[in-house]
Amino acid sequence: MLGKALITRTLFVVSLFVPLPGSAQKLNLQQVFSAALSNDPTFRAALAARDAAREEQVIGRAQLLPVVSAVVSTERNRIRANEREALLASTTAESSTASNTFSETSSHTDSTGSLFSSSSSRRTNRSVQESEDSGIGSQSSSDEQFLDSTRVRSSNATLQLRQPVINFAATAAFRQGRALTAAAEARLRAQKQELMIRVAETYAQALLSTNNVQLAKAQLQTLTEQLAANERMFAGGEGTVTDTIETRAKRQLVQAQVIEAEDNLSAARNRLQVITGLPINELAPLVTTDLPSMLTEQSVEELRQTALSSNGLLESLQHQVAAANEEAKKAESGHYPRLDLIVSVGRSENLTATRATAAVETASHRDVSSASASSSSTTETSTTGTGTPSTTSSNSTSTGTTQSASSSATNSTVYRDDRNRRNGSNRSVGFELNMPLFAGGATSARVRQAAARILQSQAEKDAKVNEVLLELQRQVRLQDSTIKRVRALELAVESSRIAIDATQKSMTAGVRTNLDVLNAKERLVSAERELASARYAHLLTYLRLRFHAGVLSETDLVAVSGR
Repeated sequence: MLGKALITRTLFVVSLFVPLPGSAQKLNLQQVFSAALSNDPTFRAALAARDAAREEQVIGRAQLLPVVSAVVSTERNRIRANEREALLASTTAESSTASNTFSETSSHTDSTGSLFSSSSSRRTNRSVQESEDSGIGSQSSSDEQFLDSTRVRSSNATLQLRQPVINFAATAAFRQGRALTAAAEARLRAQKQELMIRVAETYAQALLSTNNVQLAKAQLQTLTEQLAANERMFAGGEGTVTDTIETRAKRQLVQAQVIEAEDNLSAARNRLQVITGLPINELAPLVTTDLPSMLTEQSVEELRQTALSSNGLLESLQHQVAAANEEAKKAESGHYPRLDLIVSVGRSENLTATRATAAVETASHRDVSSASASSSSTTETSTTGTGTPSTTSSNSTSTGTTQSASSSATNSTVYRDDRNRRNGSNRSVGFELNMPLFAGGATSARVRQAAARILQSQAEKDAKVNEVLLELQRQVRLQDSTIKRVRALELAVESSRIAIDATQKSMTAGVRTNLDVLNAKERLVSAERELASARYAHLLTYLRLRFHAGVLSETDLVAVSGR
């Protein structure tokens, strides 16, 4: 829809500037203004500022609507535990104690043959191993290392809705957003009217420069003809050298005026081209006669009241003051509580994986010293997989007077893997009350700051009101004076034309000289130039008066545009 509207507008603008077959391209004021709406950088910046300010209302309204948020999180943790135990046994009594310990704890052994038991069970098995290798004068030691590795993965997903129930700051922000949006709309309307004035002023300046060029060229042509006549008369013995020199000097002065007028015309067209973005060649004339006067439509006091109620700049400042008041209410709301309705739905999943490793290393070292043969008998007790004790007898004999030593070591490693998964969900509905207690004085400072901003906005508005009313009164006086000036200059032009005819006749009769005729023609050109300037000034005064009153529209441009 937006693209179709843009294409339609582009075709319309293009159709304004496409000349008909057989006709010269002349732009009128209305066409130039239509092009300026799309190409003037200042107005495009104003449009962007208005579009940005429009979002203030949406942002303010959003603070009163529910806020829905979803949070998904995943965590991975790894826990490692390393435990080492060492035991050294060197006496038979310790072996006996170990056997007794086994007898006491074997009844608690898990009948399923679990690889791991409690800490006391690990110590029992270590004692039993020691009792197997123990003897008189013997030493045995065991070194056990227990390693646990646990991995935990947690996943959580939560959907939460928060609806403000009591929120004074959000309410004030909503009203402030509406005020700022209204201020932007009023400011854009004033800037559009200001663009009309800028276009009209530049357009009138270009037309006035064109008129000055034409007058200067016409005067140059007249002086050229006058110089040729003086030279012929001098050659025929009727004229004087003085007449020829005076005419040539006037002609050279006018040549300089033509160059200046052309420079001014080029500068005016360039300024108009910057505003419109189009090449400017020929411009249609403006309607500078029979303009209506606002003084005949409304009195000065009525114009003042119209300006106070319709001027876009004043309306924008009024909304700015309202926005400053709402900002003060937002600051004061820092002392008030806030109540929100919260509805949440969540789901969680926890996965725990544990891997346990036990590494057992047992070493025995035995020394025997005897002068004669001896024999000993030991009884070893062990447990089977079902926890039933078994007894094994062995005899050993040693003879001789020498000493002998023997040692042995055993290693074993066992594993266990455990996995645990737990899922859960939760739903909650409740209210959250936020009561501000102390903020270090920041809230009170914001309140004082907002109060100062209100005074600043009000003062700026009052200053702008005074400026607009003063400019309105000035334009009222200018409108009255330009009308009188135009009428006086019209009479001056007519009188100058009559004076030229009379001077030429007097010069023929010998009463006037050639210089008198040249001066009379120069006064005519000057009067015509001032008359054109006064008419454009009256036209611009009429448009500026309507601008300051806040009632300027495109209809006014249509009324003064030439065809």
